[in-house]
Amino acid sequence: MLMRIITLKNCVFIYGIVLLFNVCTSNAAMHEQIGPLNAKSMAFANTVTADPPGLMSIHYNPAGLSNFKEGQYVSINGLAAAFSIKAKFNKGAGFKSFTDPVPDPLDGKEGQNANALVYLPGADTTLKMPALVAPSSFQIASREKGSKWTFAFGTYIPYAGGWTFEGADNPVRYQCQYMYQEHILAAAPAASYQLNDSLSVGASLGIGISAMGMGMDMRAPSDLLGVIKPLGEFLKLFSAVPDGWGIGPYDDIANIDMGLNDDFTPSFNLGLLWKATDYLNFGMAYQSATNTKLEGKYKINYSKAFQTTINWMGTDPLAMVIAQILQLPTYVPPEQKGTCNTEFTFPQMLHFGVMFRPFKPIKLLCDAHWANWSKAAQMRIQFDQNIPLLQLVRLFDAGGSNANTMVMNIGLQDTWHFGYALEYEFSDSLSFRLGYEQRKSSVPHNKYSLILPLPDLDFYACGFSYKQKNGVVIDGGAGAFINTSYIVRNNESTMLNSTDFSNMIYNPYAGLDLEQSTLIYAGSLTVTMPLKIVTDIMYDLYKKYYPFKK
Repeated sequence: MLMRIITLKNCVFIYGIVLLFNVCTSNAAMHEQIGPLNAKSMAFANTVTADPPGLMSIHYNPAGLSNFKEGQYVSINGLAAAFSIKAKFNKGAGFKSFTDPVPDPLDGKEGQNANALVYLPGADTTLKMPALVAPSSFQIASREKGSKWTFAFGTYIPYAGGWTFEGADNPVRYQCQYMYQEHILAAAPAASYQLNDSLSVGASLGIGISAMGMGMDMRAPSDLLGVIKPLGEFLKLFSAVPDGWGIGPYDDIANIDMGLNDDFTPSFNLGLLWKATDYLNFGMAYQSATNTKLEGKYKINYSKAFQTTINWMGTDPLAMVIAQILQLPTYVPPEQKGTCNTEFTFPQMLHFGVMFRPFKPIKLLCDAHWANWSKAAQMRIQFDQNIPLLQLVRLFDAGGSNANTMVMNIGLQDTWHFGYALEYEFSDSLSFRLGYEQRKSSVPHNKYSLILPLPDLDFYACGFSYKQKNGVVIDGGAGAFINTSYIVRNNESTMLNSTDFSNMIYNPYAGLDLEQSTLIYAGSLTVTMPLKIVTDIMYDLYKKYYPFKK
């Protein structure tokens, strides 16, 4: 009885600690479910559908839970990650500045991310970290003697990413001073059933928490604002407008901050594993879409020049008439606060895998992955009041925005990509692993932005597995996601640098070329063992340090 109590308390304690630290490792996964969730999937570069990774089969292919023998097992994963995103801007070939001959002040400037950023649910706050080192997932499983059922439970983060671009001179601030996006599975019960010696099926249910936040400075380089400020300088000669009237194309207009969350976002996974022969496995997994309804708060601070320009319209009779006809704002406060909401869908996914063993010590693996990102082609953020900036933009923007709704046509598209892996068994206890995956970005080139700054990436990985006689398995993995040069020329993206007058939301780098480099480094260590080893250790500690001994 005492051992059962210790076992229960121990599992609850470990679960609570890992759930707390899970949110501190969200950047390792990044947007688009890039990051592997344990050491084996890291070493195999996510190529694990036909050779599922231990208890993390809960996510990758629940049918893989049937690979566990009778007994109870526990697994914990640790993660370390660091990343570098650099963005450099230069004037586009043949483009004349909107204030020619005065150049865009961002011409020739370069910005780099400063910190990782994670959102802490419950505390409703964010945490900055230069790098990430923490436990990242926890699972337990049980299979009774003679049973074809295996039951498991886990907590992990399938989607997450967050970063900051700090400093008043960082050019990236016009699309991303900071950004985070998370989907945390606080509870993921799972089960698999072994139909026969070669075929297993499985399923898992995810009870999730989702969050999203961003902050940015805003400007609107365009031909229109290229005229407004010189016009203001001219009108001031006749005292027709006040000092400070007029906004230039490279002037700051506003700063916006928002944070939203949804505390209940369910999902499910299905899996099938067929061991056709001793040397050939096939796997298939389906991960459902996760529909989120995010609600939260926002704050907008307006620049002095924007306030002066718009507020003048409320004092001039002719301007007031025009504003009434066109439904334009006539007053801008220094700050607006309120509530906002949006919906976002993390996509359904399909994974197909094959494992072939041409010789006993060698495994060759290949996976094909499909993700239905086109369901998230548009982001619509609705505010609780009219926003003066949106009241102006709706006259020129063809994207569907109105006075209290900002529409960003991010244009995410479905992706297909492949992964490849190799394992060599040096002995019954030691294996070495290699993996490669060509990650296709869901963001098309003509919609690329620094809000989601992840282009196509090459993922190179390696790792090992060490099995001890007492049933303890130690897996290690390390990898790098690399894209050393991704270039978006002027006017190639309608979410970054379009000079088209109808693309007012949102092109703060109109007239500029972007060159970006992306490097993400990650390492992972997973320890899986029979639960009895943990309880024996806890019992020995209990006997040694229990303060109320007779």
